[in-house]
Amino acid sequence: MCIRDSYRITDKVFEAWLALNEQPRLKKLSFERVYVSSLSFESLIRKSLFRLTKPIKIKDVIGREVQIGPYKNAKRIVTPTVKVDILAETYDGRYNVYEVYFGGKAGIKKLNQLKRIIGELIKLGYNVDDSFLVSYFGFEEGVLEEIRKMRGKIYLLKKEQIRKIVKGVGLHI
Repeated sequence: MCIRDSYRITDKVFEAWLALNEQPRLKKLSFERVYVSSLSFESLIRKSLFRLTKPIKIKDVIGREVQIGPYKNAKRIVTPTVKVDILAETYDGRYNVYEVYFGGKAGIKKLNQLKRIIGELIKLGYNVDDSFLVSYFGFEEGVLEEIRKMRGKIYLLKKEQIRKIVKGVGLHI
């Protein structure tokens, strides 16, 4: 007698993660499909930030309170020197930078990439205020330790914080 269980996964981000990690009897997704899922996740965050009509106060992963939005504009920027997943302009002319990661827990490499992006944007004349490293699956311990030591304004957002932002504009993940 063979008993089979089947499950319907409604969380598309979780479904893509499962597919990336080889599991017995789980179909592995193609690189193209995972790449599209990653871009879709980034797009969902950008759309949610742009749709904020009032500020949302949340606590980041290490418990620091931060106010997000509303934004005059939220867009992806690509120049010869920098690629910014989301550059969100506040109504008073400041900018918030979002580096969005989908491939598992974000590590030191992603944090260093965000720091480099901030430096490049400042050189280009942007008035950078808060910055956010966004990873649906959380962060490696080294990132948490580094952020605790830093005095800069880089905040960490994972699934719980993302869901609060997305829910605040009437979307769901």
